[in-house]
Amino acid sequence: MFTILQLSNYRDFRGPYAIHWHMIQEAIKEGYDFYNFYGISGYFEPGKEGYGVFDFKRGFNAIVHEYIGNFILPCKPFIFKIYNNLKHIC
Repeated sequence: MFTILQLSNYRDFRGPYAIHWHMIQEAIKEGYDFYNFYGISGYFEPGKEGYGVFDFKRGFNAIVHEYIGNFILPCKPFIFKIYNNLKHIC
């Protein structure tokens, strides 16, 4: 196991940048037109939660394609409500 202090020693290597850069190069080599970064919040103003992830991905000249998103449709609303309440307690 690594401690936070040990992990911070590797911060200068910018691991996420290297991983995405390598995968983008592989996608280009394979002839793909798009590389999906996944997972931005949709908040594009500085100071909003999730802006840092958007800014990171924007550094690769990414274009945002908005999709329909995801949602939860509980089949049993009462049990779902109990589950959500217990989830916040634990």
